Amino acid sequence: MGVVFRTIVSEIVEELVCEAILWLRELWDNRVKAPDSLLVANLSKTDRLKQKQTKQIIHGVLGEDPIQEILKMNAADRIHKMEEVFCRLVECYDLNVTADFYGDSRDSCGYFDGENNILSLNVADLLSKNPEYVKEFLDTMIHELRHAIQQKAIRTEGFWDIEETRRLEWRNNYDNYIEFEVDPQGYARQVVEEDALTFASGCLKGVY
Repeated sequence: MGVVFRTIVSEIVEELVCEAILWLRELWDNRVKAPDSLLVANLSKTDRLKQKQTKQIIHGVLGEDPIQEILKMNAADRIHKMEEVFCRLVECYDLNVTADFYGDSRDSCGYFDGENNILSLNVADLLSKNPEYVKEFLDTMIHELRHAIQQKAIRTEGFWDIEETRRLEWRNNYDNYIEFEVDPQGYARQVVEEDALTFASGCLKGVY
């Protein structure tokens, strides 16, 4: 699977890049942190199986201590490993999604473009020396892939054995989606966001 990379770090000394990215990340960290009380979405048997498989993929590519392994790598190796994790997850999830790794925007950790089936991920977190930011990168990847799953389920009856009521609920949410800039609290409490938060949290629980 082809993966597109648009990074601003290809010709810059790695140590300087990591220091600069860490400094920037401190300035423009705006990822929505949902309290545990919001992680209440119900998951199906298939969801839980895929969560287990996600953990296996992460450990299979990155070893038993994924974050520490990533922190030992240079920038190129980190991107290469995340490309491998992404491709394996897309295959596991039965999605037709490509990735775009970027580093020229300060307004998000990542986002899924459902119209073009492109998942954009900001490499700032991945290339950081801060383990919490590296965890954030993995969380963002899985969170946004869950949105891809939701949107494919809306279009494809029977996908992941998603119940009809859930499909309709998701479709209604996307038809009336609340952007973060409009209402941060309303954004975080949406059905599709609670579901993505719950799914990603379960995938990564016990991985670190």
